[in-house]
Amino acid sequence: MKQSRSQFKKNKQRFIIDIANLSSRPVPTSWQQHCTSLVKRVFLLTKVVDAEISLVFVKPQLIRRLNFKYRHQNKVTDVLAFIYQNAQKKINGEILICLNQAKLQAIKNCQTLIKEISMLAVHGALHLAGYDHQTNKQQKIMKSLENKILN
Repeated sequence: MKQSRSQFKKNKQRFIIDIANLSSRPVPTSWQQHCTSLVKRVFLLTKVVDAEISLVFVKPQLIRRLNFKYRHQNKVTDVLAFIYQNAQKKINGEILICLNQAKLQAIKNCQTLIKEISMLAVHGALHLAGYDHQTNKQQKIMKSLENKILN
C-alpha cells in the first residue's frame, strides 16, 4: 500500500490529506495531487477551517461491504464518505473511491478516468463539508458546487 500526505496551511486554515491506494490498480502521483488540490478547493470554498482526512482508493469488495454495513445497500458504489468529527468547520473524515467502479462509469459517460475520479473526490469532500443530495434542492446546490469546483 502506497501512501502520501499533503499538508496545507494558510492564515487560520489547515488541511492534512493522506492518500492511500488499497486497490489493485496503480494511481499515478499526478492524479493523487490533482485530487488533493480539488479537495482543498472544496474546503476553501465551503469555509472549512481545519481538516484532516484520508482519500483511499479501494477494491470493489471493500466498498461493497462498507456500503452494505453503513447504507444497507448490497452493491458496489463509486464513492463513500465517512465523517468522524465535524465541529465548527473542523473535519476529520475519510473518502473512499472504488477505482473499478469509477472506470466503469467513465466508460459509460464517455469521459476519462481522471475526470471521473476528480468528480468523485469533489463529491466525497462536499459530503464531508456537510452537503447532501437527499432532496431536489440539496441536489441542485451540491451539483452547482461540484460544477464550480471542477470547471
